[in-house]
Amino acid sequence: MNGITIFVIEGAPQSALVTQIPGFNDTFHSKHFAGYVNIDESHGKNLYYYFVESERNPSKDPVVLWLNGGPGCSSFDGFVYEHGPFNFELGKPSTSLPSLHNNPYSWSKVSSVIYLDSPVGVGLSYSKNKSDYETGDLKTASDTHSFLLKWFEIYPEFLMNPFYITGESYAGIYVPTLAYEVAKGLDAGVTPAINFKGYMVGNGVTDEIIDANALVPFQHGMGLISDDLYEEATVACHGNFYEPAGSNCSDKLNRIDQVVNDLNIYDILEPCYHSKEPSVITTGNSRLPMSFRKLGETERPLPVRKRMFGRAWPFKAPVRAGHVPTWPEILNGLDVPCSDDRVATAWLNNEDVRKAIHAEPTTVIGPWELCTAKIGLNHDSGSMIPYHKNLTAQGYRALIYSGDHDMCVPFTGSEKWTRSLGYPIVDKWRPWYVNEQVAGYIQGYDNNLIFITIKGSGHTVPEYKPREALAFYSQGAPQSALVTQLPGFTGKFQSKHYAGYVNIDESHGKNMYYYFVESEKNPSKDPVVLWLNGGPGCSSFDGFVYEHGPFNFELGKTNGSLPILRNNPYSWSKVSNIIYLDSPVGVGLSYSKNKSDYETGDLKTALDTHSFLLKWFEIYPEFLMNPFYITGESYAGIYVPTLASEVAKGIDAGVKPTINFKGYMVGNGVTDEKIDGNALVPFQHGMGLISDKLFEEVTVACHGNFYNPGSQNCKDKLNEIDQEVNNLNVYDVLEPCYHNTEPSVITNDNSRLPMSFRKLGETDRPLPIRKRMFGRAWPFKAPVRDGLVPTWPEILNELTVPCTDDRVSSVWLNNEDVRKAIHAEQTTVIGPWELCTDSITFSHDAGSMIPYHKNLTARGYRALIYSGDHDMCVPHTGSEKWTSSLGYPIVDKWRPWYVNEQVAGYTQGYANNLSFLTIKGSGHTVPEYKPQEALAFYARWLESKKI
Repeated sequence: MNGITIFVIEGAPQSALVTQIPGFNDTFHSKHFAGYVNIDESHGKNLYYYFVESERNPSKDPVVLWLNGGPGCSSFDGFVYEHGPFNFELGKPSTSLPSLHNNPYSWSKVSSVIYLDSPVGVGLSYSKNKSDYETGDLKTASDTHSFLLKWFEIYPEFLMNPFYITGESYAGIYVPTLAYEVAKGLDAGVTPAINFKGYMVGNGVTDEIIDANALVPFQHGMGLISDDLYEEATVACHGNFYEPAGSNCSDKLNRIDQVVNDLNIYDILEPCYHSKEPSVITTGNSRLPMSFRKLGETERPLPVRKRMFGRAWPFKAPVRAGHVPTWPEILNGLDVPCSDDRVATAWLNNEDVRKAIHAEPTTVIGPWELCTAKIGLNHDSGSMIPYHKNLTAQGYRALIYSGDHDMCVPFTGSEKWTRSLGYPIVDKWRPWYVNEQVAGYIQGYDNNLIFITIKGSGHTVPEYKPREALAFYSQGAPQSALVTQLPGFTGKFQSKHYAGYVNIDESHGKNMYYYFVESEKNPSKDPVVLWLNGGPGCSSFDGFVYEHGPFNFELGKTNGSLPILRNNPYSWSKVSNIIYLDSPVGVGLSYSKNKSDYETGDLKTALDTHSFLLKWFEIYPEFLMNPFYITGESYAGIYVPTLASEVAKGIDAGVKPTINFKGYMVGNGVTDEKIDGNALVPFQHGMGLISDKLFEEVTVACHGNFYNPGSQNCKDKLNEIDQEVNNLNVYDVLEPCYHNTEPSVITNDNSRLPMSFRKLGETDRPLPIRKRMFGRAWPFKAPVRDGLVPTWPEILNELTVPCTDDRVSSVWLNNEDVRKAIHAEQTTVIGPWELCTDSITFSHDAGSMIPYHKNLTARGYRALIYSGDHDMCVPHTGSEKWTSSLGYPIVDKWRPWYVNEQVAGYTQGYANNLSFLTIKGSGHTVPEYKPQEALAFYARWLESKKI
């Protein structure tokens, strides 16, 4: 047992639980804990924390440490004024306790947050040995690391949660130095092992030279100084504003100071109040025009910058090595406007509040101050650039954010130093959005480094722009899921790809595999679409590889070699984000450690897939506001509406997260056993595959019921039809049905159909269609009935299905380098990938889909039912019949629809957002046969345009 530390997970200490807060009369949205952690018993050195559990899923959501700057400023600044769980309003009278209300933009909406008063001597943290108040950057980082190790011993249930370090202003020093300490501790095997993932810095001090040289370009870019003055200063100072080289340079810089003197340094758009009475502060005394002032407005209840005292460092100067003056020291020599912090001061110096939050009373540690003069802090860590370089190179995520109208630590410096790290750009400068409005700009670099601006915000971004701050804070797909390269592909990805597993039942080890392709157009706004292939038991890599995925696959040059991948001009990711999901568990790359999970059916599959979606949106919360659609083909004619029903029920029940579900789409989909079963003979007659005479005979013999033959005469006539069409390709009657067992010699020359017909079935896909058919569809010349549904491997034991070559996908997905690249388990763990598996036992237990469609469309969910019109597997005659059977009024009469001025098929629209569509000359898997036409109707429908 030597060297092993065992933590018994008992849960948060109940003595630290905060049960009520003076001034707050509502219900806490999550648990709160607070108190002290002693990091040096011999000195009585106590660091104070306030911990807010996530309102969403505290057992899994990230744990985030928040640090305010100063130096010497309390992190209650962030708690009270920025992103804490409450909004504070001044009491009446102003010396009374403030009123607290739940904050809709609290960062605890999506994470657990620790607000820490650091270093010791700041806020409510204290030591019985006053020598501890002499400190510096490195000692502060070491002490805070000690705090974290002890904190996770007290709260071991959070050890597995992702952990991030965040802060603003002088925390631009605190955050990377602490992150470096934590990373070193992990490398050294220090326990408990913190699950450290990355860090975030807002308008943060970084490098004295870059910080100092960023100010004048910012002032010029913002139109605060003239071109002439900017050029004169640049010439006089030789571009070095950090160390004025002579009196001429100093004079020009002084002139700039005079020009901008009356602006609010923390937000040039905000008024700089000159009245000493906060009660008369209004936006009316701003010198800026209303259009500018509006940019700086905030939804926080307190006017921003009634208080500025201690909010930021530097004050018109970079942080230099050596002693860093505290804000009280600075105030002795400088008149800083807008220094009203009555709300926090009145609240935190109330003895009932102190007792409620488990803090020492004022009689023991003195009054709380936003920023203190107690400490003496030395800047002894140098530039932060080496720290950032080291941490990001190790793979830790970093988000550097800047309010773009802050003149204290302007974005021009942050943008410059992030670029100076020299990483390749992986996400070019672009706008990012909140509520369909540009919220700022973003640029992404290799090694998980992101720089982002927040439009119209000042120095303390969550205070000025709380909605936007919560949006970018909660966003961010997991970088561990990012797909950066794919074997067989040497081009450039057209958008970001992510892949991996979502565990939907930890007790069973039940893991569902997804591959997610971001939209190539506008991923933050475009719909998110879930794609499901059928089977049952077939992988959605069928759609990815052969239909509408981001690549076209070509067979390798030699047998067994990797295929060649090229960008697909008709990928559905051109206009949408798309999730390819292997479902149910046991299919494709999805697996469970408990094989009982492979016994499943329609209803269980819908429940499991809904669970997947809820967890997926927790991992990718930035897509929660995007319109969401469910799509699929063939047996997914069952999967799609049953899942859609589960999602709709979840929304009605208030299940979180709330999915922005808009509708669904089904292609050549199984729907109703009677209608599907009776649709085949009319299709065969309509296509000219059987004679009028035979059609009339079978109709009389079977009384129009081909689904359940009622007599031997009926069976005989149906067998006669089977003989007539036996040599046709059931998936597309226009396509050849290859009889040669060698795929390499397959050509179009052995088709019995005339060239004019064969041309209709041609495709732009690089692989000849129906070299592979195995597992592409259910039913096989029969409707789906209640009970056990045989998988395709079972069917193949009894039936000879032609054209069963699926080498491309099998070779690619069973290559270990491919598995590694797409974050899938190796074959040694979960076995080989199969297009369709016999690992599962599947029951059709949902009945007819018609009631599902009726319910969903009646509630306003959009539905597009599309059919390749030459599919003899699930023919268009059945889909047309059941859509009509819903009884909705026709709002768009049967008409052709067009692609490139050519008729691409026919469509009919019904009330309640239901549309039926055919694709001319297409077989069962429409995007494979007709990729251009498929993308056309898909894009138009998603955009609610006329098809």
